[in-house]
Amino acid sequence: MLPYLRLLKLGNGTFVGDFVKYHSRLRWISWRSPHPDFRADNLHLGRLVVFKLDKNGFTDDSKAWDLIKRARNLKVLSLTECDGITTIPKFSKCLYLERLTLARCNRLKRIERFIEDLPSLIELEIEGCMNLAYLPQEVGALVKLERFSLRGCHGLM
Repeated sequence: MLPYLRLLKLGNGTFVGDFVKYHSRLRWISWRSPHPDFRADNLHLGRLVVFKLDKNGFTDDSKAWDLIKRARNLKVLSLTECDGITTIPKFSKCLYLERLTLARCNRLKRIERFIEDLPSLIELEIEGCMNLAYLPQEVGALVKLERFSLRGCHGLM
């Protein structure tokens, strides 16, 4: 693996193999149309700050979500056209998360209560998630929230 790589932009790719010997210095990942057969073991992204995931078929139980859950320094998470998910994984260990974007995740139905465990969240954009039917009242407990959008989330009405 490239030991000094900080920025990675992938299209139609995936991570495969055991990364136990590698300690990633990646700080920014943009991953578009990833292969659904995610098979990376021991991939640690402790320094990751920005993760953008677009156009994927990952389901609620995909191993790929473990990457995000372990990225404890994550500040920006953008999930766009993640049509395989019906709920977002529990990201409550991402205590520094400042910006969360969920856009055009057409099967997304609910956001769980753990959202209140994100004390640094200043921007929450949920847009074009037409089947979103449940948003917890704990969103109101996000005291640092400055920008909140539910544009195009018709299922909430």
